[in-house]
Amino acid sequence: MATVVQALLGALTCYFVYDIADRLFGSRVALLAAWFSCLYPVLIVYTGLLLSETLFTFLFVLSISFFIRSDSGNKERWLLLSCFILGIATLTRATTILFPAGIIIALVVSGTGRVWRKSLIAVFAFSFAVLPWTLRNYNQFNIFLPVATGGSTCLYATGYKANGSTYNEGMKDVRRKWEEFKVSKEFTQGIDPNVQFDR
Repeated sequence: MATVVQALLGALTCYFVYDIADRLFGSRVALLAAWFSCLYPVLIVYTGLLLSETLFTFLFVLSISFFIRSDSGNKERWLLLSCFILGIATLTRATTILFPAGIIIALVVSGTGRVWRKSLIAVFAFSFAVLPWTLRNYNQFNIFLPVATGGSTCLYATGYKANGSTYNEGMKDVRRKWEEFKVSKEFTQGIDPNVQFDR
C-alpha cells in the first residue's frame, strides 16, 4: 500500500514540476521538464523503496509551486501554504532547514513591497509546522534542536568536498570521530549521545 501511495506522490511530483516550468518558462519547456522527471530513473526507483525521499521531493516541489503561485508573496495565502508545506518537508528531511532564508531573499529581490510583512508570514508558517517537533526535542533533550540530529555530520562530510576530497572520505572521518567520541567522557554526560555528537 505504501508503495502505491509513493507512486501517486511521484506522479503528482511530475505534475507540479510541469506547473512550475509552465509558470516560469511556458508550456513547451514545462512538457519537457515533466517528461524528464517522469522518466528520471532515480525518481522511479525511489517510489518502490520505503524511504523519505519520495515524500520529501513531492512536498518540496509542491512548496516551490505554491511559492511561485504567490506572485512574490503578493498572494499571501499561497505564501503561507508554501512555507507551511516547506516546514512539513523539513520535518521529513532536515536538508531544507535554511530555505526560509532563501525565500526571504527572494521576497527582497522581487522588490514588490511589504517585505517585512511577507517575511513574517513566511517565518510564521514555516515555524508553525516545525514548532511541535522542536518543542518535543526540547522536552526530550533539554536543548534547542529544531528538527533532527545528523545535520552537523552531513555538513562536516560535505565540507570534505570543498577541500578536494570526496563525501565518502568525509563520512569515513565522521565514523572515526564517532568511535573516538564513544570512549570519551562526553559520551555519558546524560544527553543523548547522538545529540551530543552532533553538537
